[in-house]
Amino acid sequence: MPMAVVLTTPARRGLRSYPPHLLPLLGGILALAAAMGIGRFAYTPLLPAMQQAAGLDPTQAGLLAAANYAGYLVGALLAAFAVPASGRTRILLISAVAVAATTAMMATTTDLAAWSIVRFIAGLGSAGVLVLASGLVLDDLRRQGRASLSSWLFSGVGLAIACSVFPVCVSPHSVLSPL
Repeated sequence: MPMAVVLTTPARRGLRSYPPHLLPLLGGILALAAAMGIGRFAYTPLLPAMQQAAGLDPTQAGLLAAANYAGYLVGALLAAFAVPASGRTRILLISAVAVAATTAMMATTTDLAAWSIVRFIAGLGSAGVLVLASGLVLDDLRRQGRASLSSWLFSGVGLAIACSVFPVCVSPHSVLSPL
């Protein structure tokens, strides 16, 4: 009887099996949405609340944004030129963890220097995810003869923008809130 379980496929159980290009593409869309939404775009709608809570002036807020952009530039260059093909998946995972960890670290301090370092690392991570996930998914689609689906991958960035602003908009304390 245990052998029957091993030989049972989704199609045999009456479930729909998915085309081989769908899961990597969906994974790429979600990776871009998470990395760009958390690591990059969530900062903008949260900035007014951060300024108010931490007493940041516009120059300090701009420095935090600049630190993130600098990290993003360095991360994109490193991911494009310094990551060997054999290490792309590992560095992609490290980049994704860095985005999540730096987001959590933002809540642990209000020190501008610490925030700047954290935002720089968040930029490194989000760029790593964008460049490496894009490369891996686009290569996979090309190998399967599905390059026409490549534009769907970047819908993750638009999803990130929409999802990152939503929590701020519905907060009753937000200037963007319709409530």
